[in-house]
Amino acid sequence: MTMEGYTIPFQHESELCSDLSISQGRLLARDQMHYLPSQPLVSLEDGEVVPFVEKEVLTPSLNQMSPWLWLVATPKSTHVSALHAQIVRGRNIVITEDPELHLVWISNRVFIKPLPAYLLSYAFWSYFLFPDKALSKDDQQRRIEILQAALGYVRTYFHLIRHESDLRIAKREGLVQPDLDLETWMAFIKDFRYVEDWQVSGRYHYGDLRLTRLNFWAKPILGRWHFRKATWQYAEHFARYLTPLFFIFTAWSVILDSMQVGLQSRPSWGRFGDVSAWFSVVSLICVVAVAAFLLGGFCVLAGRETLYAFRKQIYKRRRKVQASITQVTQTAKEKV
Repeated sequence: MTMEGYTIPFQHESELCSDLSISQGRLLARDQMHYLPSQPLVSLEDGEVVPFVEKEVLTPSLNQMSPWLWLVATPKSTHVSALHAQIVRGRNIVITEDPELHLVWISNRVFIKPLPAYLLSYAFWSYFLFPDKALSKDDQQRRIEILQAALGYVRTYFHLIRHESDLRIAKREGLVQPDLDLETWMAFIKDFRYVEDWQVSGRYHYGDLRLTRLNFWAKPILGRWHFRKATWQYAEHFARYLTPLFFIFTAWSVILDSMQVGLQSRPSWGRFGDVSAWFSVVSLICVVAVAAFLLGGFCVLAGRETLYAFRKQIYKRRRKVQASITQVTQTAKEKV
């Protein structure tokens, strides 16, 4: 895969961050700033910038699920509700720094990743698209993956911020710069609408994603219990089962009561009596099975947490022993 066909989707004069420049294939900062904009702990060395941006924009799990995401959401990259529409739908905007949670929603929450300053810099995009030095095949592949994810990620903001009201919400929630005006924003973002799906990673062939469905399909596709945890308390976890179980047992009770009335009215219905007897036995078995399922689920959750705690404790003790051995060894060397 080469970088042919990829272009920077905004003009240099439309950039919203002018803190970076390029010299001899390296990113440089202006005004004595030697770190990535808004990231003081990340220097501008290649060995730090590339791994950091990979963690910030790549969505490996969703890319793996992308051939099956049509089971989760509408298969359209434009299926992204604007910020004002998210509010109309009763969703609270929750800030996340996890790129895999960007535009994922559950119940009355939608997770949105703020737009980082470095993705608003023309020099930053040039650094990845048009490197002055020859890159190895692996380095080129890494940059292509970053570009595809970044293009898809920023493209979602074209759909998120379409109106003045959307921009006000974005500034209030800290998604974009607080001093941004609509004309400046549109000059930057307008050409991202022409980015094609073949230019972005698989996740961004889709828009809004529902977390409950992702968690359901993560089991067969990813081989994990869930894509991301939706609840953190046992009560919240088991409360999800109460409504369907209440409905099922209510309907079951009506059926049993109807059978009892039928048998009392027509005791001569022999076959009906046999069916009623077996149905009552099956009902008892189902009640026991459901109770066992809920109890077993609680035991599994509690057991996993306890096992995790034991592993951490053992790891901590091993580190302590290794530190003690190292200290003793150093002391012995110093004496010699």
